[in-house]
Amino acid sequence: MPEQNIILEDNRAKLTLLTSQDYSHLLHFATQEPSLWKYSFEQVTGAENFRNYIDKAIQKTAIGAEIPFIVFDKVVSAFAGSTRFYDINTIQKTIKIGYTWYGKAFQETGINRHVKFMMLSFAFEELEMERVSFEVNTQNERSIRSLEKLGCQFEGVLRNTHYNTDGTRRDSAVFSILHHEWTHDTKKKIQSLLKLASE
Repeated sequence: MPEQNIILEDNRAKLTLLTSQDYSHLLHFATQEPSLWKYSFEQVTGAENFRNYIDKAIQKTAIGAEIPFIVFDKVVSAFAGSTRFYDINTIQKTIKIGYTWYGKAFQETGINRHVKFMMLSFAFEELEMERVSFEVNTQNERSIRSLEKLGCQFEGVLRNTHYNTDGTRRDSAVFSILHHEWTHDTKKKIQSLLKLASE
C-alpha cells in the first residue's frame, strides 16, 4: 500500500486521510443529523458512538485494512462527510469503496461524483486494482441511483448480509467496475458528467 500521506484533490473536493483530529470537524453530523445513518450497520449517532466509529476506522488504517478519508468541499470551504476504501486485497487486486456519507447540505450537489472519480482513478491508476466494488443496502435508492449514473455494473443481491442498527437484517446490492471497463469507457463517462455539471 502507498505511504500514509494520500491526498486526492480536484477543483471541487479534497480528500485527506481521516485522523483523530477530524472527530471535531464531523461530530455535528452524528449529533444533529440522525437521518444520515438510516442505512448504516454501525451505531454512529451520538458523541460516544461517533468517537468509536472514527477510532475503529483509524485502527484499520494502521494495519492496512482500510483507507478512510475526510471530505472537504472546496466550493463552500466546509467539511462535507467521509468515505473510504476497505476490504483491500493487494494480492488479488480488488478493493471496495463504501462507508460514504455526506451532510444534508452536501447531498445532491455533485460533490459525490468528484469524490468517486478521484477514488476510482486512484484505485485503478495508482493502486493498479483490477476490480473496484460497492455494496449498498437494497433500500438505499439514492446510493443505487448514484452508482448506476457512474456506470457501475449491477451484479446482484447478497441476501441477509448485515444487521441494521435496529436489529433487523439487510440485503446488499453489489456493483462493480473492472479495470478494462474503466480504461475503455467508464472513466470517460464520468469525466463527461463532471464537465456537463460544471457548464
